[in-house]
Amino acid sequence: MDTVQGEIDEGGVNEEGVNEGAGIDGEKPKQTTDTTTTPLPLFSYIESLAQRAPPAIDPLMALELRVRLLEGLVVGLDGLDQDPKTGVLSTTTTTTTTTLVKSTENIKRTLNKYVEGNETLRRFMSRYDQYAPYLTPAFALGLLDESTMSHPASTSSSPDITTYIHEMEPEIRGADASMQEIETMLKRGVLDGGGGGEGKEKQTLESYIPLQPRLAALVELHQQNRDRAEVLERRVAGVMQNHAGYIDTLSDLFLAWDGALIEAENRVVRLEREKEERERLGLVM
Repeated sequence: MDTVQGEIDEGGVNEEGVNEGAGIDGEKPKQTTDTTTTPLPLFSYIESLAQRAPPAIDPLMALELRVRLLEGLVVGLDGLDQDPKTGVLSTTTTTTTTTLVKSTENIKRTLNKYVEGNETLRRFMSRYDQYAPYLTPAFALGLLDESTMSHPASTSSSPDITTYIHEMEPEIRGADASMQEIETMLKRGVLDGGGGGEGKEKQTLESYIPLQPRLAALVELHQQNRDRAEVLERRVAGVMQNHAGYIDTLSDLFLAWDGALIEAENRVVRLEREKEERERLGLVM
């Protein structure tokens, strides 16, 4: 019986397709019938979809789908978890992915925000074409000669120069005011060490050289006064600390004195009550 069961477990089916253990315990072997698979008929919905015209897609949506396809081919689909064994992408996404188009738009929007907020940067970006030749690595390495480069001022027409001057009018007026202030300061003798203007003798830096010994003596005296002030500050700090110690000691003595007075008062009251009690009992003559 064990031998037959082992044959059933090992083989199960012989070469003729009949179960070897089918005849055990008087059971008749089951006959298998071959069933031919017939193709399933097409559903009406699928037929209608096949006959229906393809839907119209927005050009922007089509471009977005193509960009997403290129993005998936180039950088991969980071938002989908892929099974390493089967290679099937899971339907649940753990992180939200941003397309290249949206990333580019976000970067462009951020740059525009910073450019519009900074007046100097906005002016630089508006005239970037004028500065472009000077921003190349070749010019930085000295491979290009500045004389051979085409300057915008030399190639611009008269209306362009007029427009450029109108745009630069506030800066030109500011520079003119600064130059006038510089000229006024030069007339006052700022470069000559603060000397006077017309009708006054100009004082140069050499005229202050005899005053250096007096300045050195004054600095030394100031240092001595500073040292004395530090010593006095330390002494005052010590006096204040001693005063605080005396105040604490007096506070402790006052509390002890107050406690002694309270205890004496309580004792006197107790003795008076005892005297009255004795007089009431007739113990005191």
